[in-house]
Amino acid sequence: MPAGRWPAAEFVRTVFPGWATAEVAEKLGVDRKTVYRWVTEGVRWGDTKADSMALEHGRHPADIWPGWWDIYLEPDEDEEPPPLGQVCLFDLAA
Repeated sequence: MPAGRWPAAEFVRTVFPGWATAEVAEKLGVDRKTVYRWVTEGVRWGDTKADSMALEHGRHPADIWPGWWDIYLEPDEDEEPPPLGQVCLFDLAA
């Protein structure tokens, strides 16, 4: 499984500030060892997991991971940029 980019520890610290590992685990329905690993071993989640975990707990991923919007600004390495003058993010005629 490829490594993700979003640290699970940030989710725990932001969504459950000051909570004990066992309390977080109980709330999430996972083993406390899982939460401990997230925090101490630098476990990272992929985009889908990070998004769903944040939204399931009433947060937007950008509230937890400040670089969330950057993923939409990064160019695809495999994709050629469009010719100059052919990019418009909104309708100028409106």
